[in-house]
Amino acid sequence: MEDILKKIIIKRGYSSEEYDISMYGLRKIGLFSANFLFFLLLGVLFGCFVEMFVFLVLYALLRIYAGGFHMSRLWKCEILSVLTVVVVIIGICYIHEGRFNRIEMTIIFLSLVVHYLLAPQDNPRKRLYSKEKKKYRICTWIITSVYYIFSIVCGSIGWFDLQHTVGFVLIASAVSIMENYIYERISAEG
Repeated sequence: MEDILKKIIIKRGYSSEEYDISMYGLRKIGLFSANFLFFLLLGVLFGCFVEMFVFLVLYALLRIYAGGFHMSRLWKCEILSVLTVVVVIIGICYIHEGRFNRIEMTIIFLSLVVHYLLAPQDNPRKRLYSKEKKKYRICTWIITSVYYIFSIVCGSIGWFDLQHTVGFVLIASAVSIMENYIYERISAEG
């Protein structure tokens, strides 16, 4: 693939910088696709393919605007992603109590508070300007509010697995935001 792209770029007269940017983009797309398929395979193995698909799509959308923790090395990021998804799968597969209980509702409500107070989280690799932060904050508030209302609606019509899945999206995102917030504060002090 890299050779094909190189020939196309040379033929069109693009610079080596444009080549590097294109290769970076292709690698990111490939990595995202491989992760997405791997996580869907885990969903199939655990018998929760639909819930895993919904989780991945909703989480990716929220993560774009809310931000979150980024590891310094790619392999560390991959391990953290796999651990997050495994915890979510375990939660989805083994929480079959029906409607949210008070503890779950409290945790999900607290995750909303985390999003409202701390999002968006930027990081050293992607700093946000003031206008971007305002835009991302509004988008995060809208998305998390819609997810929260959607989870309540799902519960009220008996779609409890989907209700729990959306709840896990909010919780996983809030945990990532808190990790980043704490890491940034510790790094600033040290």
